[in-house]
Amino acid sequence: MIPCDRVFDTLRHSPWYNLYRPEGVAPVTTTRYVYGNPLIARTMIEHNFVAGLHVPTNLILIGDEKQTFIVYDVPSSLIGVENPVITFESQPESGGLESLRAAAEVLDKKVEGLLKTVIQRADVLTKAKL
Repeated sequence: MIPCDRVFDTLRHSPWYNLYRPEGVAPVTTTRYVYGNPLIARTMIEHNFVAGLHVPTNLILIGDEKQTFIVYDVPSSLIGVENPVITFESQPESGGLESLRAAAEVLDKKVEGLLKTVIQRADVLTKAKL
């Protein structure tokens, strides 16, 4: 059985950034994750192949000694936008723009839930270390 939820790629920007960072700027850790579930991606790609530009989705962790930020794509802000090049008519199984937007909004909720869970677990682990 193939696992459906996965990290497809990890890109670390901090090694090159810290090598070339401006003088006086503190080092940072930055890691970009490309993650997703192929079964959920299919719910969007079946409506328009262009959705494949944004699923799997991305997030980046940016941190230093004092704080960490999580910045992530909100799928519905990128998916479900009309594209004049690839029309919905080119995919007979497509439910059209509204179906694509609805599928992207479902993914929004899943991403938000995932990140809330990760943050809660990190908070518990941090408190356990104190």
